[in-house]
Amino acid sequence: MGIKIRNASTSLVSLYVPSIRFNRDLTPGRVIPLTQEEYEELTFDPGFMSLVNGHYIVVEGVEAEQ
Repeated sequence: MGIKIRNASTSLVSLYVPSIRFNRDLTPGRVIPLTQEEYEELTFDPGFMSLVNGHYIVVEGVEAEQ
């Protein structure tokens, strides 16, 4: 299936992680695929984790405990 992130909010969400050259704008409802390596790097980014914990974005295709 693969890992995907979805913008669950009603606003534009911007993800920018220069260390892995990741720069994406997600309009409401947009879904984008991630590689395993991108996902692992993003989970170490506090801004990304704040968006996940705030339910602005949803990660699909991974176990809940990851």
